[in-house]
Amino acid sequence: MGLLRRGLALCALCLFSWAASAEEPAMLVVQSPDSYPEAMMKLQRAIEANGYRFSRVQRIDYGLRKRGYDIPPYRIVFFGKPDQIRFLSVAKPELLPFLPLKIIIYQEHDRVTLLAASPSRLAEFYKGQDIAGIFASWDRDIRKILADASRSE
Repeated sequence: MGLLRRGLALCALCLFSWAASAEEPAMLVVQSPDSYPEAMMKLQRAIEANGYRFSRVQRIDYGLRKRGYDIPPYRIVFFGKPDQIRFLSVAKPELLPFLPLKIIIYQEHDRVTLLAASPSRLAEFYKGQDIAGIFASWDRDIRKILADASRSE
């Protein structure tokens, strides 16, 4: 089943799949030492503590279980800053598939993994434009959110 979860994570974030350089990985991945419920709570707190609004959680595992798969917890957590999302949806509507921001959290055996696409990969397409700074701040903030959510207390 680990292969299925990895495949789902890849599908959910396939829009970010362009080649990554050694310095800037396309995917940001951390492991949490906590149980799944604790890791989910820490993730939601970290999102809000870093100035973002928690939007919703999509339960991927629920749909798969209904189709007969035995899969542990697997969710996509959506979040963002409403003013940025409103601005970008008008200024750059081609970014709508990437909004709001997303972090995947899933359990595999006794490990909880958090996975996000690096917004710095999007910035490559908007170099020199007025929105490039938004991607840099998202990248910095997502890295901090992941670090905060995976930190042992």
